[in-house]
Amino acid sequence: NARGQDARAPGEGAFRGTQPLSGPFDDDALAKGSLAHAILQDVDFSCRFNDNDLPYADYLRKSAGKETEALLKIIGDEDISPECVAAVRRDISSFFNFPDPLKDYFRPDSSFMPEHKIYFSAGAGTEVYVDGVIDLVVMAADGRIAVIDYKYGRNSRDKASFYEDQLKMYCLGISKAEGIDISNIRAFLVFLRDGAEVREVDVSNDSLASFEDYLEKTAADILSTLPSEDSCQQNRELCRYLSCPYLDRCSAADESV
Repeated sequence: NARGQDARAPGEGAFRGTQPLSGPFDDDALAKGSLAHAILQDVDFSCRFNDNDLPYADYLRKSAGKETEALLKIIGDEDISPECVAAVRRDISSFFNFPDPLKDYFRPDSSFMPEHKIYFSAGAGTEVYVDGVIDLVVMAADGRIAVIDYKYGRNSRDKASFYEDQLKMYCLGISKAEGIDISNIRAFLVFLRDGAEVREVDVSNDSLASFEDYLEKTAADILSTLPSEDSCQQNRELCRYLSCPYLDRCSAADESV
């Protein structure tokens, strides 16, 4: 799609991740968060099917309604309570009012990339790589980029501080992997619960430079904890890393399987 959003059947996006949306849910917060993420990743933000020329927010609410109904058919009405569904509908509808500064990005002429994957080296000379999936990347018509992460919770200083490094990692990954000047990127935490609130994360050059140093040191620490090849060869029958997803890269472990 020219605007960066694939054409998918309603509800299809729920099964793109490693954790498919399925019930029953024992925790209301988990149910609401899972449903909200699944709906928002497939909403038609680009207005490709707005044949009736509805106002932008009204059209998005209509699109979200279709996604909700499709998802409920997939997961089953009995697996998630009507109260949970109603709460998510209200919170998503509130989000579509787009509090500042998101109004500058959420426009039909922007490009929307939900579930955007990143993969990049944690530092020069290391064999540690970082990968992740960004809830939504928005590119405005003038080239400015917003990195958005949804949280189904209430805004608080403690919660925002906890998630700041996640957003910095996302922005660093986009800048490195896609060659985008960080000065064109802004990052936002969107707390959906009980009326959407937006908190911007500092991803200035200085902030990301400090985070990149931290990431490189962390990668070095990870590598320093791994056993040497000689150690693996001597203890291959006791290898502690047989469940490692990178086992196929370990020459010593080949003989231990």
